[in-house]
Amino acid sequence: VPDADHCVTPDLAEPGNGEVDISLGRGYCAAIAQTQGTERVREFASLAGEWRMRNKARAVRERMERVGIDQALYEAFMAACGYIRFKLHFRAIAQQLPYERVVQLAKADAFLVEAAFFQLAGLLPDSLPEGTSAVPHFARMCALRRDHLAGLRSLPLTWKRVGVRPNNYPERRLSGAARFLARTSREGVWKSLETIWRSSANVKARLAEFEELFPQAMGFWAEHCTWTGKRLTKPIATLGAARMHSIIGNVFLPAALAVARRERDRALEEAALEFFAQMPKESENHIVARMLPRVFGGAPPKKVDFRLQQGLLQIYQDWCEPNPSCRNCPIIGNLDPDGIAKMQHIGQCK
Repeated sequence: VPDADHCVTPDLAEPGNGEVDISLGRGYCAAIAQTQGTERVREFASLAGEWRMRNKARAVRERMERVGIDQALYEAFMAACGYIRFKLHFRAIAQQLPYERVVQLAKADAFLVEAAFFQLAGLLPDSLPEGTSAVPHFARMCALRRDHLAGLRSLPLTWKRVGVRPNNYPERRLSGAARFLARTSREGVWKSLETIWRSSANVKARLAEFEELFPQAMGFWAEHCTWTGKRLTKPIATLGAARMHSIIGNVFLPAALAVARRERDRALEEAALEFFAQMPKESENHIVARMLPRVFGGAPPKKVDFRLQQGLLQIYQDWCEPNPSCRNCPIIGNLDPDGIAKMQHIGQCK
């Protein structure tokens, strides 16, 4: 997040007055948080988080109307597994291999889903480099491709790995996605989630039930990052805890809200919103890390949860990114009506 252009109004910058210096990346919200307490700012950020989540739910619902619940959820799940770098690649794979076909493959052989993903991604070569030690899992994938996936062509995808940690390579993420989809194929991905959403479990127990759907650290890709790389010193889950929680918060939650709104199911919506309000925070995001001091100054909230993180991301997207100087920011009128006059000074400094 850019700083406030080092533009500071005199009445806000004088330490002797007990005011807040809004330069060095702090916004006018930080001055309000320091002079009036953080609760008002936090409430606003939480409302922004709910707005962000409802926007995500609306997007999922629109996609559901076109392709059905399971296909829309499957596409969103795949994009989340790809994270920022490969989300478009993973979504393209999901659109090329429909969910109905994924279920058919999983029921025939759970590893067929992985083989199909790798083939579409162009990550299942015809052979390994000469001199490579035998890789039984590679042989298994090739046999499944030969016997069941004849004619399935690779998509024109380019996997640029510069700056990507080996643990996050697409092979590992695709394997984790394939195993999750295979594990939920019997009931279907939405039905598997709906059972958890409609249970009487509290938020903590519900989160644990969602986590149980994801594969554990076992198999070839839990111990390798590439077909020919060295074996890891210890198994690492293909979809780690941070990625699981991100998928639960950014895919499972808006999907539940989307279904609840479409079916006018108040109980489901309340369960989803309760979960949203109490869900623990995601791993630190660089935007959230910069927004915390920008919005709260030197006294960030003691507890940062998922909803607050979502709110900070929304505030950044809507206001701070396009207007880093805070000049004429509409947030101020909601947080501090008396501060509007002070805001006239901001943006006039050089």
